[in-house]
Amino acid sequence: MLVSPVVRAEELLWSNEVRRIDPSQQDYERLPPRAPTVLPNTRPKGAFRVRGFFRVRDSVSFIYRKKSYKLSGAEPVANSKICVDKQGRRWGCGIMARNRFEELLTSRDVFCVPTGEADAWVFVKCGKEGLDVAAEMIERGFAETR
Repeated sequence: MLVSPVVRAEELLWSNEVRRIDPSQQDYERLPPRAPTVLPNTRPKGAFRVRGFFRVRDSVSFIYRKKSYKLSGAEPVANSKICVDKQGRRWGCGIMARNRFEELLTSRDVFCVPTGEADAWVFVKCGKEGLDVAAEMIERGFAETR
């Protein structure tokens, strides 16, 4: 026998009262967990953390200890780029991208692993468990896929 749920007109979808929720009665579809970008408590050979003085050049490159580093697989958004939001307002997305990259580099437990060299650049993959800095920058629109 099938019983269809009936919603009474006086029962609101949202209420202002506090209700206790029983998680065992909820059967929500879950996304599979992301594979860790870096294994916890392991640091590959040559890995380093960006600490002390460094200079962020744009949304994917920085200078640290007299070497120029660039995220592998990402192309920068120009610092001078101006974006327009849905309401037609202009904002400095290039500077916002650079600032977000700097925040990610200095966040706790983020370290970088060299993946190769070309010209004057050392290409690196930066991140921590559950965070890949290049993927985060591309996902937010602050960098482009190379």
